[in-house]
Amino acid sequence: MKDRDQLHDQDRMRDRDRIHDQDGRAIYGYQLMTPAERRTYMNHMRSLKTVQERNAYRMEHRNEMQQRARERGVAMPPDSGQGTQRQGGDGGN
Repeated sequence: MKDRDQLHDQDRMRDRDRIHDQDGRAIYGYQLMTPAERRTYMNHMRSLKTVQERNAYRMEHRNEMQQRARERGVAMPPDSGQGTQRQGGDGGN
């Protein structure tokens, strides 16, 4: 039973990490992305050195996801992911 609970917790952590970047922010529009696109996004975010670079990339990505949502006729929540942080994330460097 304990092993099963640990595996469940590990699965939850992996799921959370799939939709949050290293600054603890939810990936905007992650539900519209393929797993490969999420990996590419995360790899690119990891390559950026400053908060300003990451914020600029987030805005570019946000615009792309909003365009994708319009093309698919999907309504995006008004603030989906922006500023949403994992517990313990400080949003800083």
